[in-house]
Amino acid sequence: MYYLIISIFSFYLLFVLLLSFEGKRRNIGFINAFLISLFFTPITGLITIIFSPRKAILSHYVKVNKSYNGDRKDAKKALKISKNDDAWIKIKASDIGFA
Repeated sequence: MYYLIISIFSFYLLFVLLLSFEGKRRNIGFINAFLISLFFTPITGLITIIFSPRKAILSHYVKVNKSYNGDRKDAKKALKISKNDDAWIKIKASDIGFA
C-alpha cells in the first residue's frame, strides 16, 4: 500500500513538472503553471496553460557590410563566407539591451 501511494504521488508530480515546462514557454511561466497544477489538478493546469499565449521570441538579425570593423567574431566570419559585400548575423535580445 505504501508503494502504491508513493508511485501515484511520483506520477502526479512528474505530470505537474511536465506541464510546468510547457508553461515556461508561455506567458504563465514555470512557477505559476507548477503551483496551479500542483494545488488544483493537472487538468486545470493543462487548461490554463493551453489558454495562456506563447511568449514572444526576441531574436533579431542585423545586416553588416564589408566596412564593418567591430569585434564580433560571428560578423567577421559571416562576411568572410559571404559571396557579396554584406551578410546577416543573428543577435540575441541581450545584445541590444532587452535583458
